[in-house]
Amino acid sequence: YTPAIDIWSIGCIFAEVLTGKPLFPGKNVVHQLDLMTDLLGTPSLDTISRVRNEKARRYLSNMRKKHPVPFSQKFPNADPLALKLLERLLAFDPKDRPTAEE
Repeated sequence: YTPAIDIWSIGCIFAEVLTGKPLFPGKNVVHQLDLMTDLLGTPSLDTISRVRNEKARRYLSNMRKKHPVPFSQKFPNADPLALKLLERLLAFDPKDRPTAEE
């Protein structure tokens, strides 16, 4: 557990504020990963290699390639600056997310 997890959570909450509904309402781990990759695209092999959960890592490794959905398409009424922040908060790779200080 690192602070990057909290940053991800802030991104999910922020998206819910923008839409009025949960962003990734997964029913189980596989469904959750499908919802995440449907929006964010398939993570790089380097990012996948750092996923701690072995089953999740294997599932992501075997997943068909998905392209990210532009946030402007998913959140058409949101301010472009809000979308820029949201993209950073929801970076799949924790090292790509901003710190709380940023």
